[in-house]
Amino acid sequence: MMPHAVIASSDSFHVMQPEGVEQAGKGLVWRGNRFFLCGQLDKVGFLHWPFRAIDVQRHLPKNVRLETFDGLAYVGLVPHMMTLTSPRLFSRSHSRFVQFFQTDLRTYVRGPDGEPGLWFFSVDVDRFSLAVMARLVAGLPCLWSKTLIVVERGTFAYESKRQGPRHRGSVSSGVLEVDDLCKSGQLSVLEHWLMTRRRFYGRSVQGIHKGMYVGCLDYNELPLYRATVLDFQDEWLSIAGFPQPCGPVIAHYSPGAEGGVSLTLAFSVGIPGLWTPLSESAGGWV
Repeated sequence: MMPHAVIASSDSFHVMQPEGVEQAGKGLVWRGNRFFLCGQLDKVGFLHWPFRAIDVQRHLPKNVRLETFDGLAYVGLVPHMMTLTSPRLFSRSHSRFVQFFQTDLRTYVRGPDGEPGLWFFSVDVDRFSLAVMARLVAGLPCLWSKTLIVVERGTFAYESKRQGPRHRGSVSSGVLEVDDLCKSGQLSVLEHWLMTRRRFYGRSVQGIHKGMYVGCLDYNELPLYRATVLDFQDEWLSIAGFPQPCGPVIAHYSPGAEGGVSLTLAFSVGIPGLWTPLSESAGGWV
């Protein structure tokens, strides 16, 4: 499965197939102002809560518009396992390159280009080197957290504890009882709205460039199971500045996407070989 390149321009983004990416195969690839990543997505838990729109919009940039469902905003916590594979450039087979646990805190938005997508408030990974590289090179909101995910006997359990100087020791953990498989055509309108987005946006927090970025996740359809929350303890929502949710949690589980997942990351403006954001003086994404 090939990633799609997201080409940045001053007024919009266009999705097109990148030239020459197939020679790189799976792994990590840099090309101009784009970053490609391929691997396997496994053991995914989904926890979504409804919030008042005003309580979420205040955490977004002015040029990113919050999307709501029946007047409510939704914030999601998504713990999962990711396995990257080695590039064909160095290996004839797609052997394991690096495996790590990741937990995303996200919401649902319309980006500066007017397209629906996700906004990531934080991305916790359990590899210190990955967290540092993502922050220093790409400016992504990555934090280092020790994480464990266990799936057995019809339950999904995770525990993640932050290790860096920012909010050290804060914990997010939960246990889900996996219920029925959502067969094709059986998703509710809300479930479809929550689960089908592939595009995402963010703002660099530090690093080589400062500005907005857009990404595109590409993977096969996830087999999705509804789930019941048996236990949940969390400090990350309040740390991110959210009040108490205004409704019950919606939980799901997926064993992962067969065939792998690819990620394309593009910065606001790019000069070949450099990652350069569109400057504020140019009326761009800052």
